[in-house]
Amino acid sequence: MDVSKDVVGWERNTERMMRNLRGKEIAMIFQNPKSSLNPFTPVGKQITEAIQLHTSIKTDPEARERALTWLDRVKMDSPRLRFDNYPYGLSGGMCQRAMIAMALACEPSLLIADEPTTGLDATIQSKIVDLLAELKFEFGVTTMLISHDISVISRLSDSVAVMYGGTVCDYGPAKEILSTGFESKHPYTSALLASIPSAQNMKEKGYLQAIEGDVLDTINIPAGCRFYSRCNRVTEKIREKCAGQEPDLREIESGHKVRCWLYFD
Repeated sequence: MDVSKDVVGWERNTERMMRNLRGKEIAMIFQNPKSSLNPFTPVGKQITEAIQLHTSIKTDPEARERALTWLDRVKMDSPRLRFDNYPYGLSGGMCQRAMIAMALACEPSLLIADEPTTGLDATIQSKIVDLLAELKFEFGVTTMLISHDISVISRLSDSVAVMYGGTVCDYGPAKEILSTGFESKHPYTSALLASIPSAQNMKEKGYLQAIEGDVLDTINIPAGCRFYSRCNRVTEKIREKCAGQEPDLREIESGHKVRCWLYFD
């Protein structure tokens, strides 16, 4: 019997089901706000459209006032003036504030922030991180932060999932995962933390630790542990397993899971 998948029908139904979730239940802050905003529409109009689409507010005056309220909440400079500005007339930091206002104006249950400080200078990065931390505390919205910046992660996260080669290798409380030292961590997590400049390292003028080897080819994933070829903590006892079998993500302490043969004895 020939069974084929109705791809077109599946995609159509998926889009229909997700339409009521995107923007309302799930909102997203993208890493490049200027390219994510419509360049031909004022930022205020883009926020009011989201409000009218995903909330009970349908009239233009009410939607405008709500948009202005959120622009003020995200500390946009002169909200009423910026409301009619196009994205090209705003700085990167202002565009990111507009994106945050648009994402939160519909009061979502989940906020996804994908590299929210990428492309911003250090001062603006710090202000955006402070703003996200303040809004997270004020509204209690569940936030999924995707970032390579350890300082941003430590500032905003309660729990951390460290990924390598497309899979989670370490998961647990942020305070435990991001603490220094090798105790109860995946070798990749330890290597990442050791590569970050510290006050002591700069004082002693020491070298930063580099992760040896090449980045994993995710097209041709090896049979064993994905970090095996770059790991400096492999022992003879587990070498065969590391090379031939990928470990499961197992809990080694309360709330802390690691994908590593070192902890499976």
